[in-house]
Amino acid sequence: MTLRVTPSELEGYARQVGRAHDDAVEFKRHCERFTRVGTSDVGILNHVTRAHAKAVTDVTSAMDQLVLILKGAAAELRRSAVYYEKTDRRVAANLDATYPRVKRPVS
Repeated sequence: MTLRVTPSELEGYARQVGRAHDDAVEFKRHCERFTRVGTSDVGILNHVTRAHAKAVTDVTSAMDQLVLILKGAAAELRRSAVYYEKTDRRVAANLDATYPRVKRPVS
């Protein structure tokens, strides 16, 4: 099995994951802004509003985790792309150094 990495494609994937991070941040803001419900300490609606508040808390917590994961993943993918780009250049330079020098024709 051979691993082939194209640094530019890895960087493209990092950008895509970065956009997913931005979307997750925006989704969390949307939830925080539009899921507020007035609460009451009495009546049957109290059961509904408590369940709703718990669901909103759970979703917000999950989005916090997702935001952190996506932010870290995008950064690590970018670092990996840089690493592979540098590695490819170093390997190419080492290979070029094994070839005999050829005098270039003067035009």
